Amino acid sequence: MRILIAEDDEALAKFVRQGLESEHYSVDVFEDGEQARTAATESEYDLVVLDQTYFYKVTAVDRFNNESTRSRVISETAHP
Repeated sequence: MRILIAEDDEALAKFVRQGLESEHYSVDVFEDGEQARTAATESEYDLVVLDQTYFYKVTAVDRFNNESTRSRVISETAHP
């Protein structure tokens, strides 16, 4: 399973990446939504995980959904 993560918090991105890779997932991490969008349009991902900051930029989500239709898109946040 290929997973794309868009997360601007470097420590959180590293933690999530290490956890997923330890379970044998293939993970690509991008620090900004535009880079992640470009990667999602150039490669196929099974799952796209967006930091809530990116998720609520509706145009970014629309782009992911329209350009990478095979990917599931979810949002995550480190804030309670």
